[in-house]
Amino acid sequence: MVFPAAQPSYLLARMSGAAVEQMNPLQDFLLAPLVLVLSLFITTGVVHVMLLIMGGAKNGFPTTVRVFCHAYSPQIAVIIPFVGGVIGGVWMLVVAVVGVREAHGTTSARAAIAVLLPAFLLIVFGILAALLLMAGSVAL
Repeated sequence: MVFPAAQPSYLLARMSGAAVEQMNPLQDFLLAPLVLVLSLFITTGVVHVMLLIMGGAKNGFPTTVRVFCHAYSPQIAVIIPFVGGVIGGVWMLVVAVVGVREAHGTTSARAAIAVLLPAFLLIVFGILAALLLMAGSVAL
């Protein structure tokens, strides 16, 4: 709740053109499981495609899903104000790299590239999107 721009209702309000003041914490709470499952499968799909491209997906998509179900568990750290998201995010990436490496029997380099390259690109595009949103709100 500290960063409303990361909440589903804020994103829905921005996409629909509604006033941002209409955000509802209850709506965020109720949408959280859906957002979690969608992000889990999108993340898993992207990483699995990266593994397929690099020849490291030896055990199929369900194995990658299981790895990321376990890898998402460090996100419980977000309950720690300010630093919890960073701690949970870094821990999640480490668990994902080790899990992909072990579950698919691939090299550490392939697992790291498959997990970290999409994460890096997501961060870069997120920063660019935030800059565009700020530039759009300044122009108003």
